[in-house]
Amino acid sequence: FGRYRAGNQVGMAAMAGAGVQQAGRRDQALVHARAAQQLLRAGDPKGAATLFARAADTDPGWGEILLHLATAHQMAGDFRAEIAALDRLLAVEPRHMLALLMKGAAVEKLGDARAASAVFNAALAVAPPYASLPEELKPLVRHAHGAVERFRKEYEETLMAEISDRYGSLEGRHRARFRESMDIFLGKKEIFPQKPQVHYVPGLRSIQFYDRAEFP
Repeated sequence: FGRYRAGNQVGMAAMAGAGVQQAGRRDQALVHARAAQQLLRAGDPKGAATLFARAADTDPGWGEILLHLATAHQMAGDFRAEIAALDRLLAVEPRHMLALLMKGAAVEKLGDARAASAVFNAALAVAPPYASLPEELKPLVRHAHGAVERFRKEYEETLMAEISDRYGSLEGRHRARFRESMDIFLGKKEIFPQKPQVHYVPGLRSIQFYDRAEFP
């Protein structure tokens, strides 16, 4: 993530229609941001983070600078500070895919696989089709998919181990029904409620596929 963001130049954001005061804040923030980029190139991510934070505080409306601040914290190994910077951006743009991907990776590095999986799922929910992604983002999305799937498998194994005694005692249709309920709970299967187009009859069982034996 750091390699992807660190190479980006801090550009002048569009200021059409902005007031003189806003333009002044942006100009001042750009001075701090450009100095921060120089520190990043010199191998001083902590110093860069200080200046990126100053830029973000100078111009609170410049959301993209928070990605640079998060990257500097990431390169310095301060993942909690990285998450805090990303949360500031996500509070304004909750569907910001890159911010979500970066936050998921930071949470993962802090050892919370469950929380990381939830953040990665949020990122994947707003991601465009894989083929249309920029090439530099594809590894990040692949990593998110992998992390979600690893957590799902580990959670399933832990859960099934805890209930193995009761599950093992079930037979026939009871066992199949319970297995299906667990697949739905784990997100491996969807629920398909009946949606008649003309007349709804309450109380009917919601059956996705009827057993062929029921139709002699």
